[in-house]
Amino acid sequence: MNMSRNREIEMVPVDKIMPDADQPRRDFNASKLNYLRDSVLKHGILNPLKVEKVGDKFLLVDGERRYRVAKLLKLSTVPAIVGEAKDAAKRLIEQFQLQEQHEGWSAVEKAIAVGRLAKLLGLKEKALCESLSLPERTISDYLAFYALVARDHFVKNEIPIGLAPAVKSIRLLAKRDYETANKKEFTVEQQKKFEQAVIVGIASGRIEGLKGIAKLKDSIKTDVKTIDKIIEGKASADSLFMGSKAQAAHYFRNMVNNCNYLSATIERGLESGFESYFEGNDDAKKRVRMVIRSLDKLKGVIAKD
Repeated sequence: MNMSRNREIEMVPVDKIMPDADQPRRDFNASKLNYLRDSVLKHGILNPLKVEKVGDKFLLVDGERRYRVAKLLKLSTVPAIVGEAKDAAKRLIEQFQLQEQHEGWSAVEKAIAVGRLAKLLGLKEKALCESLSLPERTISDYLAFYALVARDHFVKNEIPIGLAPAVKSIRLLAKRDYETANKKEFTVEQQKKFEQAVIVGIASGRIEGLKGIAKLKDSIKTDVKTIDKIIEGKASADSLFMGSKAQAAHYFRNMVNNCNYLSATIERGLESGFESYFEGNDDAKKRVRMVIRSLDKLKGVIAKD
């Protein structure tokens, strides 16, 4: 049968199809596979698979669930659109685009695909955004997840992928400060244990997401021994932060930030009349109260020191 390998549908022997070992998809829900099996029994495979011709074999590009059901039902052939073999990067881009047309990959599977693309093609965030038509923040989250040294732990504990940049960031901070303080390498194994401890802390609630990670960062910056305490997993973000120099630094920064805002507000007020400017300005009054609270907390921390 002489036909275009890019458009025509062929009946391809199931035993000649090779699953793609680099396929990002790993989650194949059993109940959904059973539902698809029942549908195939009644109606056959209505949506053809997509494969690439590799010698006398066919590399599976799209349709892993349909392929699995075909094997389960011991079908001899399946309908497939056959294309010529591509390089890994082009195939991955095609898979990424195809998955958006039907039941898509999970965020983790997308992140793995984006990370592999960045590695294969040496693409930066902006280029990946343009190639895949995804927002910069999404690409940033995906690349941060791909860069984690404890990715499996992150997935196992069902941590939202939006926290990946923060987990990566605190691990790099810990590495930098540990090596500066101890004059020796913070090994990959140590980094993995550190990441795992942070992930478990987030999953258990001992580290309250971005807020908790920010507290741990402040704690590490003021006392490098915090790194070992995090790895041991015996303390919460609050217990490591409260009453520490990091807490004092946090309140001091809040005070400075609010003072900077008030300073700018007062300067604008002076131009239009200082006394009348604050009248009815609830936001400025709120900032004043925040400064007073920050000062009181700072005094309390200093008193304990």
